[in-house]
Amino acid sequence: MTTSPNAAQQADSLVPSSDTLVSRDDWKRRIEEARSRADRARWDWRLNAPLRIAVPDPPEKIATERVLSDDTLQPGDIVSTDKGLLQFRGWSGEDGRTADFVPIVPR
Repeated sequence: MTTSPNAAQQADSLVPSSDTLVSRDDWKRRIEEARSRADRARWDWRLNAPLRIAVPDPPEKIATERVLSDDTLQPGDIVSTDKGLLQFRGWSGEDGRTADFVPIVPR
């Protein structure tokens, strides 16, 4: 009588691997080591948490960057920035895309 290939595969799968031949004490030791590694990983995660926090730019800075790069500005326009009021003089530079601003001095 011959066995089918499926029966042979099932018989091979019933053969214990070297991992299943672990003593109870070794198994407990492995569990404790895994718990210890997990505890260390959690501790490291907590210690490095401040490094992971992305601090967003303040709204004033975002608004200033937006207004200083606004391509709809016309010469003479006055804009309010986090550095004070600025008057737009026009576009300059080699590419004609550099905004030229001058501060408005309060009276």
